[in-house]
Amino acid sequence: MAVTTESGRVYSSRQIAKQCRENINVMWLAGNQTPDFRTINKFRGEKLKDAIEEIFISTVKLLNIKGFVSLEKYFVDGTKVESASNKYTFVWKKAVEKNTKKQTRHSMEETAIQKQMKTPLLCA
Repeated sequence: MAVTTESGRVYSSRQIAKQCRENINVMWLAGNQTPDFRTINKFRGEKLKDAIEEIFISTVKLLNIKGFVSLEKYFVDGTKVESASNKYTFVWKKAVEKNTKKQTRHSMEETAIQKQMKTPLLCA
């Protein structure tokens, strides 16, 4: 049940308890039991903690035997891409535009100062 709910991106003990009451697949896996979220949390912390790695390895081996996954090549991509769906995107966009203008103005001022320093002083 824990592996099934986590593969469905349900991680919270409260949400797993809710799934045990509402999701027919999870209800079947739980044997129609409706454990409290505290019971689920205690089980995951005490019992499942040591066994989860072995369960994961066994599951991957089974999927490999059945032909669902290949163990030949692994690729890990840690790329982080900013999402346009972020509710704060407009705030960040304004901040970036504002800072870009400031940086452009600052670099132009620095360039003008450097040009003045390279220009020989006229002595009368």
